[in-house]
Amino acid sequence: MIMNLPDAGAKLTKENRAVFTRWNAEVRKLLEDRGAVLVREWKAGPDSLIGYDSLQFELETPAGKLLVSPSGNWLACRFDDPDRAAAHLRTWMNWSNLNPHSGKWNFHYFGADFQKSIDAVRELLDGVTKRAA
Repeated sequence: MIMNLPDAGAKLTKENRAVFTRWNAEVRKLLEDRGAVLVREWKAGPDSLIGYDSLQFELETPAGKLLVSPSGNWLACRFDDPDRAAAHLRTWMNWSNLNPHSGKWNFHYFGADFQKSIDAVRELLDGVTKRAA
């Protein structure tokens, strides 16, 4: 069965909460398999506006320390040293959305096929963790 991630602004139905939670769990496994460490966790209560637990990971990469938060249908990322990150990612196709001032490097999968979005995150994490220093 092909499942799409909810679009941005989708209503927070029980089904959407389940999809967000499953996506976050899959991304968590990808991060942990690459050595990321969970540094923060916020538990969602029954009246939570986002409807799923929020997680923040720290991942050491050749481009510097990367904070990563899977957020249901997008990935919030930020390098702690934007200059170093830009220098390492400059030749890579995904570097163009790196904010050179804040180090933010986010990826949105609104409405995307669930498995294709997981595959894209896998490729992204493999790329950023294997770039030569």
